[in-house]
Amino acid sequence: MKKPKWKFNFRIVGKFQWRFGKYIQHKLIWKDKFSSPRVDLIPSYCFSWAWFDFDFYQGNDNDWEWYLWVTEYSGNDLKKAKKTYPWGKYVGKKFIRSKPWLNYNK
Repeated sequence: MKKPKWKFNFRIVGKFQWRFGKYIQHKLIWKDKFSSPRVDLIPSYCFSWAWFDFDFYQGNDNDWEWYLWVTEYSGNDLKKAKKTYPWGKYVGKKFIRSKPWLNYNK
């Protein structure tokens, strides 16, 4: 399974300031909580200059949790991962499982 795709975000901050800043997170930081992955920080590069912000980030929390569920908890078996995915919601007494594979890498 491929890792989540890199995405780009550009923002203009409302107030001009002479500033230059950078934030770099090279690797994924996650933890195992209640027998499921929880993502703390995703790989990203953020640069600020004057009133411009440039953000490059790899996927989002949901993409990385799905990726970790497939690779770390299901042994790269997509069928098993879809059947055992732990997140969802209750509608009445029926449990409806979330389907993150529909939005993965979009």
